[in-house]
Amino acid sequence: MNNKIINEWNKIKDYKIFDSINQFAILFDTNPNGSCYKKYSNYPWSKENFFFGEYKDLLNFYKTSTEIPFYLKPMVGKKYGQLELKSFNVKIKNNKRVYYANCICDCGKECEKEYNRIIEGHVTTCGEHKQIHKNDLLTNFKEIVEKYWDYEKNDDLPEFVNIKSDKGYWWKDETGSFKLKPTELTKRKFGTSFHEQCIFFYLKQLFKNVKNRYRVKLNNVITEADIFVEDYSIAIEYDGIF
Repeated sequence: MNNKIINEWNKIKDYKIFDSINQFAILFDTNPNGSCYKKYSNYPWSKENFFFGEYKDLLNFYKTSTEIPFYLKPMVGKKYGQLELKSFNVKIKNNKRVYYANCICDCGKECEKEYNRIIEGHVTTCGEHKQIHKNDLLTNFKEIVEKYWDYEKNDDLPEFVNIKSDKGYWWKDETGSFKLKPTELTKRKFGTSFHEQCIFFYLKQLFKNVKNRYRVKLNNVITEADIFVEDYSIAIEYDGIF
């Protein structure tokens, strides 16, 4: 067994992509210059995220493949604005893959919209009817309210609480009840979570310069920290892959 096969095997041997090094070595019979790559570098090694070939093959994959990324599949059924995601497809535009979501709107109309524009909040309806603007918590943060709203401690119902309210309301999880203002929920950005915003909210009570979704330089690589306590150079990643 040559050293290259062993070196490549060591990258992936703990992730159950292949049963044995002998099974893995069969790949080198067809491409002895190949290497192991992650299709999507921000996600861990897995069978769905494994790519074998030369680097030029990987670049060609990025330009031509219409494979639906495995990480999009759990997004089916999620709702953004008035659009519920039903399925995904990929289109090639300017040698790049662009992800589209097939959606059904609250008005009953089916439509196809660019996925990134949906999750960034630029597209919220099918565009063929006038959007109904509701500013209550239940409408805008239904999943969070159903999971965390403390009906016992709050006098107000979430359907009557404005998302711009600066009043503290009670929320609860497995650790107990805690207060959080609706205005903190409206600051959510792509990739964040309810609990991340809770951590951010309470750290701001303790420290002066606390940033959310802050880009920092680590080992000459620019990365994004969920929460960054600037005065102490502390970065916090909540429920992240790394």
